Amino acid sequence: MSLRQETYGSFWEISGLYSEASAAPPAAPTEFTTGPLGFVVPSVVSNGTSEVFEFCAISIDGHPFSFILENQYGDKVNYNSRACGYDVPHQTTGYSPVCSNSDVHYGVAYNPSSTYEWTLSSGGTITSDPNLNEINVHWTGGIGTSHLLTIREVNPNSCLKPLEIPVTVQTSTAEQMNCIGDLQVSLDKNCQAIITPNILLAGGPYTYTNYAVIVMDKHGYIIPNATVDGSYIGQVLTAKVMNICNGNSCWSKLTIEDKTRPQIVCANDTILCTRMTSYLKPYVYDNCDPNPTKELLDETIENTSCDPNYSKIVTRVYSAIDKSGNRSSRCTTKIYLKRIPLDSIVYPDSFSLITKNPLTCNNFEADSLGHPLPEETGVPTLYRQSLYTNNYQKYCDYSIRYYDLEIPDPKSCNKKILRNWEIFTWTCSSFDKRVFNQLIEIVDRQAPTILALDTIRTTTTPGYNCEVELWIPPIKTFDSCGSEVRVDLVYPGGIITDFKGAYLKIPADTNVLKVRAYDKCHNVDSASFVVIVQDLTPPVAVCDKEMVVSLDRFGEAWVPAHVFDDGSYDECHIKSMKVRRMDNGVPCTFNSTVFADSVGFCCQDVGKLITVIMLVTDHHGNANSCMVQVEVQDKVIPTVYPPHDVTISCERHINLNDLSEFGSATVSDNCVADLTEVDSIHIDQCREGYIDRIFVAGNALGYTVAVQRITIINEHPFTEKDIIWPYDFDTTTCQTNALDPTNLPDTLGYPILIEDFVI
Repeated sequence: MSLRQETYGSFWEISGLYSEASAAPPAAPTEFTTGPLGFVVPSVVSNGTSEVFEFCAISIDGHPFSFILENQYGDKVNYNSRACGYDVPHQTTGYSPVCSNSDVHYGVAYNPSSTYEWTLSSGGTITSDPNLNEINVHWTGGIGTSHLLTIREVNPNSCLKPLEIPVTVQTSTAEQMNCIGDLQVSLDKNCQAIITPNILLAGGPYTYTNYAVIVMDKHGYIIPNATVDGSYIGQVLTAKVMNICNGNSCWSKLTIEDKTRPQIVCANDTILCTRMTSYLKPYVYDNCDPNPTKELLDETIENTSCDPNYSKIVTRVYSAIDKSGNRSSRCTTKIYLKRIPLDSIVYPDSFSLITKNPLTCNNFEADSLGHPLPEETGVPTLYRQSLYTNNYQKYCDYSIRYYDLEIPDPKSCNKKILRNWEIFTWTCSSFDKRVFNQLIEIVDRQAPTILALDTIRTTTTPGYNCEVELWIPPIKTFDSCGSEVRVDLVYPGGIITDFKGAYLKIPADTNVLKVRAYDKCHNVDSASFVVIVQDLTPPVAVCDKEMVVSLDRFGEAWVPAHVFDDGSYDECHIKSMKVRRMDNGVPCTFNSTVFADSVGFCCQDVGKLITVIMLVTDHHGNANSCMVQVEVQDKVIPTVYPPHDVTISCERHINLNDLSEFGSATVSDNCVADLTEVDSIHIDQCREGYIDRIFVAGNALGYTVAVQRITIINEHPFTEKDIIWPYDFDTTTCQTNALDPTNLPDTLGYPILIEDFVI
C-alpha cells in the first residue's frame, strides 16, 4: 500500500490491519503500535516537495480495515476499506441440504485456463471425474449429519480461494410451502446477509432444515453459501427455496439494502491554524461504505487574540452520510489552532545567473507589470504549506504581502527584480514582522520571431534595366521578452542594416531575400521570403528589310539567324534568335516548319524573293518576330570538262552525226547548267584532217567553252616501196597481144601495189 502526501510519520489509529510478521493462522495476528510513539511509515520516494511512504500489512479475509496517519506537522489522513477477500469460484449448480441416498449435481463456471479439484470430507461419494468443473455426488450420510464439499480452482491469471459448500443430510417430509414474492434484505454490521429458508418462506410451520436456498445474481451465477454483501446493494436477486427431498420449490425476488447508519467519532484536536483547510474531520466508520461523506453542520470560531499560543478555537458539529443515504448521529469537536511560528517559515529561493537558475522570459505566468507571479517563483511556506494569499485568514492572525522593485542595469539586456516579502503576526498586545528579499533575474535566451513573410509577385518596370523599383515594407517581428528588435535585410543589391522599409531595385528573377532579426541580447532569428519579378515585356525584333543571299558551290546557302538581325533588343537581354522560311521550305526539301538557328536556301530559290521570319526570345520566355525578303542569287559560272583529244586512223569508220563514242563532256555547276555541242569537221579527200567538238556550258550568269579535237591521219602513206614492178623479159613472139600485161604472168604483167592502194 502506497500513500502520497506531503509527509507522513507515525500511525495515529489503526483497525483491521496487522503486522506482516504475524504468526500464521490460526494464531492471532500481531497488531501495530499506534500513537505518537507508534510505528513509523518509511519513505521510499522523495522529490524534495512530496514523498511516497509505503508500509505492508495483512488483513483478515472478509474483514474491513481502517487507519489514520499523522505527520510531524499535525496533518492527518484516514483510509477506510470495507470487508474484502479472495475471489471464489462461481457456483452454477448444486445445493445444501440434501436428501439422504440422493444424487446431486454440482458445478462452477468453466474457465479453459483453470484446473479443478473437488474433495468431499464425508457423507457421500463423488461419482464423476473430480477434476472437472462439474461433478455428481451420491449422498449416503445419516439424517442430520453435516459434511463439507470443497472445490479448488487454480488459474494462472487470478488468485482464488477454495469454495466450501456445507451440506446437511435431511429426511423427506411432505410440507406445503409458500415463498414471499418480493423481499427487502438489509445487510448487517459486516455488510453481509445470509439468506435462509426462514427469511423466504411464508406460513408454516416448516422444518427449515429440510430446505435449501440458492441465490443467483442477474447473470444467473449462484452466490456462494447464499451470502450477499455490499456489492449487491440496489440489485434485485433471485432466491430459490427447495425441499431437497421431494423437489418442491418456490421463488422470491430480493432487493438488497443497507439500513445501517455510519458511526461517527469526534475528538478534540490541536493543529496549526494553517492546517485547518486540510483538517481530517471526524473519524467515520460504515459497514458498507468505506468513505462516507462527512458533512459540516455548524462552525463556531472563538477569537483568542490575547492567547500567546492559540489564535482561534473552532467548535464544529459534524454528521456523516453513506452511499445508501443513511445518516449518522451528530458529534461535536473542538479544534485549538496554534499560531504560526515565524522562525519556521521557509522563504523562496532566488532565481539568478549567480545561482544558475534564472527565469527565461515568456516562460512563466506574469502579472500586469510582466513580473512573474509568486506561484512561478515560490512563496513563503510553513512546513511545506504555502502561506501566500492567506486562505486561513479567519483561522490565523497573520498577513502576507510582497512588492517588486526593478533594478535598472543599462549594461545588461536582462531584467532584475527585487521581490520584498513581508509577513506580519499579531496578538492583542504585540506585533511581529519578518522581511525577506528574493532576487529574480529574467534572462532573454529566446530569439525574436519573424512573423510570416508572404511571397511578393510583380513585373519589371518598362525601360532598359530589367528590374523593378519595389517597396519592401518593414519586417514584422515579435519578441517574447519585449526587447527592441533590429532587422537586417539581405537582397540582390546588398545588405541593409536596421531595415525599416524602403524602395529597392529588384532584378527580374525569383529572388530570395533573407531577413535576420536581433534582440538586445543578440539572440537572432532568420527567415527568408521570395520576391518574384516577372519580365512580361517581349523583345523588340528588328530585321533587315531585304537581303541578297548567294548560293555556294554546292547550290545551297545556310544563313544564321543573327544575320537577319538589324538591332533587336530586350531590357532583360536576348536569349536566342531563331529563323524559318514562311513557305515551310518549299520547293527546297528543308524542314522549315520549326524555328532553327539558321535557314537554308537552294537552287530552286534562285531568282525568287523568299520571305523569312526571325523569332527573338528573351531569358524569360517572351518572344517577338519580324520578316525579311531574301533574294537568292547564283553567282557561280559553270565549268565544262571535255573529253580528251584523240587521234584516229583515216581507215576508221566514224559517224559524223554522233561522236559520243569519243566521250562526253562533263559540267561542274552548283545548280543546273545548259550544255550544247557544236562539231566543226575538217576532212580532205584523203579522209585526213580533224574534227573539233565544241562544248558550251552556261547559266544566267555566263558560259564556258571547251573543245575536244579528233585528228584523222593516214597511218601508212603511199610510196614507191609500195610498188612491185614487173620483171623484164625477152620474147620472140611478134604478136602484139603477146605483150599485153594481162596476158603475161603476174611477175611480168602489171605492177603490184602493196597496202591500201586502190585502183
